Amino acid sequence: MATTVMRIQVSQTDLVFRPGGAPVNFTLTVVNTSRQFASFQVEVQAAGQTPGHVPHAWYQLTPEISTKKPPGDITTFGVRLIHNPVPGFTGVMNLTVRVFSIELRAEERQVVRLFVQESMVLGQLRLELPVPQLRAYPGQRLEVPVRVTNLGLNPLSGRLTISGVPPDWWVGGAERWVHPEGGAILETEFRCQLPGIEQALSQAHPLTVTLVHPDVTPLEATGVLEVLVSGFVQLTSHPAVAAFPPKRVWFPGKKPPPAEYTLTTTNTSNLYQDLALVVSSPPGVTGEGLPEHLSLRPGEQQQLHLLVRAQRPWVGWPSTRTLQVSATLAEPSVKIQTAEHSLTLRVKPLLPIWLQLVLLLLLALSGFLGLRQPVYHTGPVNAVTLDGLGESALSGADDQTVRRWQVVGNRLHPLGVVATTNRAVRTLALRPADEDLLATGLENGWIQIWDLLSDSATPFAAFSPQEDDRILALAYTNSSRYLFSGHGSGLVRQWNANPESRPTASQNLTTNLVRHQFDFAVYGLAVVGTSEQTLAVVGRYNQIQLWPWSDPNPKAIQRLPYRVGGQDDYITSVSVPRRRANLMVTGTTQGSITLWNLEPCLQKQNSCEIMDQWLDGHGGLPVRSVAFSPSACYLVSGGDDGRVMLWPLQANGQRSGDWFQGKAVANLRSKVNSVGITPYHQELRILSGADDHQVRLHTLPKPEPCSLQ
Repeated sequence: MATTVMRIQVSQTDLVFRPGGAPVNFTLTVVNTSRQFASFQVEVQAAGQTPGHVPHAWYQLTPEISTKKPPGDITTFGVRLIHNPVPGFTGVMNLTVRVFSIELRAEERQVVRLFVQESMVLGQLRLELPVPQLRAYPGQRLEVPVRVTNLGLNPLSGRLTISGVPPDWWVGGAERWVHPEGGAILETEFRCQLPGIEQALSQAHPLTVTLVHPDVTPLEATGVLEVLVSGFVQLTSHPAVAAFPPKRVWFPGKKPPPAEYTLTTTNTSNLYQDLALVVSSPPGVTGEGLPEHLSLRPGEQQQLHLLVRAQRPWVGWPSTRTLQVSATLAEPSVKIQTAEHSLTLRVKPLLPIWLQLVLLLLLALSGFLGLRQPVYHTGPVNAVTLDGLGESALSGADDQTVRRWQVVGNRLHPLGVVATTNRAVRTLALRPADEDLLATGLENGWIQIWDLLSDSATPFAAFSPQEDDRILALAYTNSSRYLFSGHGSGLVRQWNANPESRPTASQNLTTNLVRHQFDFAVYGLAVVGTSEQTLAVVGRYNQIQLWPWSDPNPKAIQRLPYRVGGQDDYITSVSVPRRRANLMVTGTTQGSITLWNLEPCLQKQNSCEIMDQWLDGHGGLPVRSVAFSPSACYLVSGGDDGRVMLWPLQANGQRSGDWFQGKAVANLRSKVNSVGITPYHQELRILSGADDHQVRLHTLPKPEPCSLQ
């Protein structure tokens, strides 16, 4: 049987205590029943306290530690309760009295019940922030006033703390003791020193002031410290004058490096800034900012590189062009110092001056001063189309003309200008019935209809749905009954195209039937389905939507399951083969080409299916144009990498296994903006239009027989 080495006894096992009132005392008797000298210590624990955490001294011991006592001797401890063990608690709790001896390596425990009454201090303290809303700039010092009111008659003490901002902002610390007299109002303050712009970001900091008294639940008062917007963004440019090309190019056909300007941006504000560059360049000059957008931390400096190219004449003296460069911020409350810059570009001719003099001398000697090369398009070609037989072609460009070409063998023979539009041509649509009318969509929002059987210098019809709302897409139904137009504002309109006979009055072509406003810029249109009652609409934010235009209910529009893009992500092109109207292809600025099966969603049975998709057709660069052959045996694409790619397809609409990586039909030095394809006997005729002003014909034998041809 174990031997007891100590025996303990408390004077009272039930105690009543009122916080804020008189202390409560009891005694503890400890008898050394061991056979050796021993000292004893006492510890009191209260139920509800966090283990290892005592917020304040709520009891006192006399003595704190006993001296060593011989066997049989008695030690008496006095225990005085002076504060509530658990601030704010009322009711019954258990106190555990623990007696232990280091020499005896033993302990004993006894439980005392404590009846805690309502605190006499409760309701006597009030805590306020007289100014709950504070505002300051970086680097400024301010005071946060605090008011403590003692409604009781006796003086009280408490610990005051403030939080909500980094501790090193508080001058003199974030903690202090206050001692309000009975019936008094004590005013104090915390001093806050805001750091500089890089550390004091513009935002609202919630402040919390806490008053801790041992006999009541901690009091809190809240407020807000708003750090105001301060500073600016600085933009500088270097050099002020640059030359293009920057160094001598010995071969005129070789693409020279661009002229480069360095724009340095410094964010001296206390806000994160998103900066975008806006370049206004004269005709024939293009500028590209790398990167297009900057994200600047407070105090950060970054650089943008503006790469500029220009159309260069073959001969002449160097000319001067002026570019206007400005920057915009996503946060308008911060200003930009010197937000606009004028940059000068010296454009050198393709032929050096000395070589021009030599050629002039040779021409003068040879008598061929009047010779000159034929001039075709003088601006980027935006749209091309082949007729159904593949025997003629049409092209539209930024030079405000539409040209006709005759296919002779594997070359294009120019037939001259068929339309002078007075604005840049963005898109073309050849009327399927008889292919005698051509619809042109212009930069200024006008649609012009040209009679290809007439030599008239004016359009057959011209109308503007909305002035300056760019026409980015046109599409006829296969029956030629309707013409659809897609606009930069997101508007899509349907027009009566009068297919039953060749129109004799332009009014028949300008009758607007239905319209719908989409929430994205429209970059492509295609009539899908055999009933010709649905229009595929594609454009900005990677949007692909099917509009059943004969159904007036907006909820009938279907959004295809394609990943959502940002403001710089576009579906740039869409195509549907004439003989397989349930098949569709799209190309994007992210470089992806996607083949779709529309039959399930057109029949309301299921979602549209992605049959095939690939991202590496143009090296990850934007795909600008895609086009099917009439029977969907072949697909052609063009993009910013300068390549024209051919993709033979299987009967199920997927890429052919033998041509899974496609075939590069052409590899150009400029971006390809538009492509078209038509089978011609045993060969394929592929048409392309590019940024270098050229319209090209690419012919090649059909890669493999197509059962659908």
